[in-house]
Amino acid sequence: MYRWSVLIGILFILVSAGCGGISEEEMVKQTEAKAAKAFEAKAKKPTDEIKSGSFFVPEGYKVSSKQPNNVILTKDDRKHLLFINRNEPEDSKASYEALHGEYRKWLVDRTFEHDGGFGYVLVFKLKDELYEVTAGNGGNKMTANAQKKDVPAAADEMIQVLKSIR
Repeated sequence: MYRWSVLIGILFILVSAGCGGISEEEMVKQTEAKAAKAFEAKAKKPTDEIKSGSFFVPEGYKVSSKQPNNVILTKDDRKHLLFINRNEPEDSKASYEALHGEYRKWLVDRTFEHDGGFGYVLVFKLKDELYEVTAGNGGNKMTANAQKKDVPAAADEMIQVLKSIR
């Protein structure tokens, strides 16, 4: 009986680990670490543009819609909304303060000061394994809904886009 209990326990652990899921706590840690690293990294060279500025499109992303100040980037089935606001300086906290003031319990709420600029990443749980990820750099903002396992990478890639805006 003991052997069967141990075997079932080991199988449960292996199956759980094989599902590719991460805990919410681990997702928060990874997101904060990747965001900090992305904000410290050198800005990527822009590869696309709209009327209000040029920006970097990460590998695996596709531009699916362009407006003078907005872009929709898609990766797999996930849409990322990019808002470029040239009326706010790079050190502006207006976007962050407006979002932060919403009545929400943010799982991730990190701000960064870098090269005279201000950046942030916010993560809010929508339901089950779905999260809203918002990152900003000055007046520019990018937001997407992502599965828990994809949140850290989404935050990293969004910050790469935001830092590249010229």
